[in-house]
Amino acid sequence: EPNFIINKDQLSGITPNDPSFAAQWALRNTGQSNGQYGSDIDVSRAWQTTTGNQGTVIAVIDSGIDFTHPDLIQNEWVNPNPAGGDINGWDFITNTGDIKDEHGHGTAIAGIIAAQGNNRLGVSGVMWRGSLMSLRVLDNTGSGDISSAVEAIDYAVAHNAQVINLSWGTAGESVALKDAIERANRRGVVVVCSAGNTSQDIDAVPYYPASFGLRDVLSVAGSDNFDRLASWSNGGNKNITLAAPGDNVLTTKIGGGYANVSGTSAAAPLVTGIAGLIKSVNSTLTPRDVAKAINDGVRQVTSLSGKVSSGGVASAAGALDRVHALPNTPFPFPTPGYGNGNGNGNGNGQAGNSNLPASLRTDGLSSGSFPAA
Repeated sequence: EPNFIINKDQLSGITPNDPSFAAQWALRNTGQSNGQYGSDIDVSRAWQTTTGNQGTVIAVIDSGIDFTHPDLIQNEWVNPNPAGGDINGWDFITNTGDIKDEHGHGTAIAGIIAAQGNNRLGVSGVMWRGSLMSLRVLDNTGSGDISSAVEAIDYAVAHNAQVINLSWGTAGESVALKDAIERANRRGVVVVCSAGNTSQDIDAVPYYPASFGLRDVLSVAGSDNFDRLASWSNGGNKNITLAAPGDNVLTTKIGGGYANVSGTSAAAPLVTGIAGLIKSVNSTLTPRDVAKAINDGVRQVTSLSGKVSSGGVASAAGALDRVHALPNTPFPFPTPGYGNGNGNGNGNGQAGNSNLPASLRTDGLSSGSFPAA
């Protein structure tokens, strides 16, 4: 018989044209930075279904967002009915609609969720497109308080956010904060929070909001590029639902550059982005539906058994597969790219501080290296 030619099976998935995508191991781990192939959130395969859409509103309750960044400007939420200047969100520190980020934490979170993808610039978010609502509750030191956080959660709900990201926490058990999150869930809003970075079991030593143990809230630990719980990440088989990459995650930084950051603050927005993709497919799904799809769709990892309740790392493709199994769930064709963009962004600077004395403190984003775009 002929000596037939054999060829490798091409890995399925979509690759954006953003020049630094190859460095984004959390989205696609090919073994770069001496990591383990496949230890990622498998989003390339999920992008075959959807890359998000502008109608999906993600509230980033944090230190604000620098929308002058070229990789974020196209994904800025626009309030259809502004009142008092809240065109793109609200600053609960200054009590104005002037959107800014004086710390860098919120801008990093925003880029992980939805840096504009496939625009030939910098990096890609989990969502290539989406509407990022900037709600500032952390000041230029990364500090904030519960009252501002509660107001911001209620604002997000009132202004039709579909997903809320909370990459901060406190040791104080605030009933007001718990009630606000439960109100959001009842109104159909998915809430994602970070687990904290003190290497403790939060089932024994509580850290909120993750330790509230709310059924429909996704609380996220940080994993490294070998699918191991990061040394600094909190764990908790009861109160932490899943892990996501949180070590040296490349994202946007204030001033237009890019930075590698670490912390459960970086892990949570990866899951927020997955929730945004799900909501882009079916905006009518309840927080319970979304949480179940994400938790059931995790990639099981032996080393995480007993450390997070799902026993695995977030998988965008796995979550969308679970959604696809739900009845009456139409799946769109993949959304096209934005077209061509120009320019590179790089820079140096601090992206955050994980040791901030505050009622609310950011969960990580210690800065690492700063590769060119």
